[in-house]
Amino acid sequence: MPSALGKTSRSPFGVASSFIVCCLLLMVSCGGAPGQGGELRSGDLLFVEDAGSALGEAISASTGSYTHVAMVWRDSALWVVEATAPEGVRRVEYGEWMAGQRGRVVAMRPSVAVDTAALIARAEAHLGEPYDSLYLPGNGAMYCSELVAECMVDMAGRPLFSQSPMRFRDESGELPPYWVDFYSGHGMAVPEGLPGTNPSGLAASPLLVRIGVSGK
Repeated sequence: MPSALGKTSRSPFGVASSFIVCCLLLMVSCGGAPGQGGELRSGDLLFVEDAGSALGEAISASTGSYTHVAMVWRDSALWVVEATAPEGVRRVEYGEWMAGQRGRVVAMRPSVAVDTAALIARAEAHLGEPYDSLYLPGNGAMYCSELVAECMVDMAGRPLFSQSPMRFRDESGELPPYWVDFYSGHGMAVPEGLPGTNPSGLAASPLLVRIGVSGK
């Protein structure tokens, strides 16, 4: 964005933004993997690559390599907040959560300031809600990226992530048999095109910077 002071002026906000990005990139280059969680803070996101199940393979085929996303919540301890099956929305100690992951975990951090007080308040309000295995909007249940999109807002209260038409088809344009069988078992058609989110879609946001990797 051009500076309001003219082309020859240098915006202090641009300098600050460049400094922040450089610091985040330095963290990555120094190997700030999320294994121990030492560098993580509230508002960081944990993306999981795990196609070791039928559901994981179906998600990967339809939306991309990430099959799950969770949020970091840090107070006197380090926690992970997630919507997962069968537990639903829960808060679990970070080390316990990491021990349960079978695939690679990629930590990302928003490059804009996150309202962590709002994040925690919203997350607390959803704790105990059931997992939304149907991936439908407004049904009183939550799936993983839906919870993240609901809780993550900037300091002005604006959502960091927006919804887009849900995609269940694979790269060839076909519906994987998993989704066809799953939804027919619930007496409904695959909700292709309804508004929603997915982990890979969130990970592609230009607002996120990778800060570490752990696992395979």
